[in-house]
Amino acid sequence: MWIQFKQWLPILSISLTAFLLVTSELIPIGILNQISADLAIPPSQIGLMISIPSLMAAVSAILFPFIFKKFNRQFIFISLTVIMIISNLLVYVSHDYPIILFGRLIIGIAIGGFATLSITSCRLYTPDINHIATAISIVIIGMTLATVLGLPFGIWISHVLGWRQIFLIISLLSLVLLIIQLKFLPQRYATEVISFNNILILISNSQTRIHIYIALLIFLAHFICYSYISVLFERVFSLTTQMTALLLCIFGVSSILGNFAASRSKQNNVDRYLVSSFFIFCLSLGLILSHLTLLLYMACVLWGLAFGVFSSAINIFITYQIPKHIENGMPLFIALIQLTIMFGSFSGGFLLNQFGINSVFISSFVLFTLCTFCFVLYGLKTTGLREFSK
Repeated sequence: MWIQFKQWLPILSISLTAFLLVTSELIPIGILNQISADLAIPPSQIGLMISIPSLMAAVSAILFPFIFKKFNRQFIFISLTVIMIISNLLVYVSHDYPIILFGRLIIGIAIGGFATLSITSCRLYTPDINHIATAISIVIIGMTLATVLGLPFGIWISHVLGWRQIFLIISLLSLVLLIIQLKFLPQRYATEVISFNNILILISNSQTRIHIYIALLIFLAHFICYSYISVLFERVFSLTTQMTALLLCIFGVSSILGNFAASRSKQNNVDRYLVSSFFIFCLSLGLILSHLTLLLYMACVLWGLAFGVFSSAINIFITYQIPKHIENGMPLFIALIQLTIMFGSFSGGFLLNQFGINSVFISSFVLFTLCTFCFVLYGLKTTGLREFSK
């Protein structure tokens, strides 16, 4: 039993890294109102704490695999953890917003580098290559746990001790992670030849192009509204800090269930998981727009489930479609995702300022709906699942 568990420790350490990095990236979403009040800066400008790391992560995602392609993965993951510690400590100690943004900028380096290498490293650290989907889902679950534990815990800490304390706690947990990585993460080197010539493989491949375009729009729709979810809870539903934390926890638990569900997908049915998640996205946003508090709980369950299924299924889809070129194809995909997070946060902030919080969620609902129709009409036909689209 211990031997089997020990074989999975590298994957689990990567999953823990994912948890802390995603918590670091998304924590301003849950405490946006508190930061805004403390620094006397409008919420839309605090949104820069989300969009700036995403921009840096996009650049990092593209450059990391090529600059560090000859480095062993253990060294890279350890370096990313050190960057995470420095970034969160900067945010914790600084009272100057530009310095806080600088701290957020350098966390983007770690986010982009990790996001590019984490999924591709699953092939290097998985004990059994036949369990690659399970390994990917374990890493994705680490990201999802950030919404289950990271965001609600961050909200609670900010309410009790002040918003800065959560960044100190993440730094201390990252130090523990550093020790785990040094002990349990072995040295591994990329087995695939990485070349800039193959970086466009995902969008040049007719089997993956439509999926990638639609997936990016789904990420965009999600982060337009998710970036300002705490504003929605406070202004529209008049929820307390504790209730906001509870709903984000519900969202996260549901996302984990979605991750587990998608881990069962195979090459011949992964599209079914994707299209199902798209329909559930639409339903959840529709329930939120009803402005009924009772339906809000159901909406958070469905929204979390959809995001969990989607985030795992799209990575599993890519792994199955380009197994021999995953190292080359993933950097561009991760970079584009980070850009959509940045643009989504920026767009949501613009809509919030100009038209109010309802416009943010209406825009996301429309975009989710358009993506669903496009995927049913075009996406399902590109991977041999025509019988499902009939």
